[in-house]
Amino acid sequence: MKEKINICMVSNGHVFAINLGILITSILVNSNKEDEFHFHIITDNMLDNDKNKLIQLKEIKNFDIDFYTPDVNRIEKYKKWAKEFGIQSFWGYNIYLKLEIIHLLIHLNKVIFLDVDQIVLKNISEIYYSNLEDYYIIAADYDIDIKDYRKEAYKFFNVKSPDEFYKNKIKNENENIKYFKNLKMEYKKTHMPFCTGFMCMNLQSLRNAMKEEDINNYVEMCINNNIKLYEEAIFCYFIKKDKIKFLDHKYNVPMASWLKEESCDVYIAHFSCGKIFETSHNSIPAPKEKNSLLLQGWKYLSMTSWFREDPIYFMDRFNQYDRNCLERKIDKIINFILWIIPIKLIRDKIRNYLSDY
Repeated sequence: MKEKINICMVSNGHVFAINLGILITSILVNSNKEDEFHFHIITDNMLDNDKNKLIQLKEIKNFDIDFYTPDVNRIEKYKKWAKEFGIQSFWGYNIYLKLEIIHLLIHLNKVIFLDVDQIVLKNISEIYYSNLEDYYIIAADYDIDIKDYRKEAYKFFNVKSPDEFYKNKIKNENENIKYFKNLKMEYKKTHMPFCTGFMCMNLQSLRNAMKEEDINNYVEMCINNNIKLYEEAIFCYFIKKDKIKFLDHKYNVPMASWLKEESCDVYIAHFSCGKIFETSHNSIPAPKEKNSLLLQGWKYLSMTSWFREDPIYFMDRFNQYDRNCLERKIDKIINFILWIIPIKLIRDKIRNYLSDY
């Protein structure tokens, strides 16, 4: 009899709990009948009500679930790191809680880790049962092809076209080489960047490779040298290239909401810097329309207790996507009407009136 598939997530706050529910639902729906799951949730402030709603997902398929609270001293340490490195508030110290997987899951030899702003669209049992004897982790190839994305995502890449993106690639590579050198890593030669949003982790090997004292010393070195350090760089530093088994990039496709429809055949959709039921983010524009991946996310949301208890709220959020597109069209119409009016004061008054209307 095969062991249960152990999956770990980090989730703090109400909004992330809902996204976690969407993710777990997607895993259960796309699993094989014989698959059994044990979910391990690392959190220090999840509400009991949200925990109960996660447990209620057993209505879809039975599973085991445990919640882990990190030691308060470690939490304070991660908060200090987030402050020192100026980590964006929407991530905060939560990104460093991934390091707790090694400390808290000492009874496990292997686990799949997933960021909560994702949905799983294929069965992942094959990954879990892969042979990890010679590797520390299984991760996804993270080479982005901007041609797969709609134009509204280009703002994130700071480009106007795919050609401009590929011209900037050499410049970005040089910047990465410099950044990794500061981090005491050899970019792509001995260390390979990867996204920690999806990892199948050989915990036995990682406990030996990523000792807490060594991590603390490395972080202090970065603090003392004013080098910004995200959790991914910590994992990259301690996990050498030859200890990573790479899968196709379809196993962790970033910015999934902005993919063109023909590029939506993915295994794990990563919504990256945003939540499934939010329409905007401070660094990425909202999609003009819902692609099939976003619709799938909403389908899984509708299967949760959060949705059933307040469907009007979530349907209003759902309609925001179309409303954003409509508002852009209205702005274009208003601009067309007003361009012939020569006096700016009058133009502004009319614009305010039309916008309020």
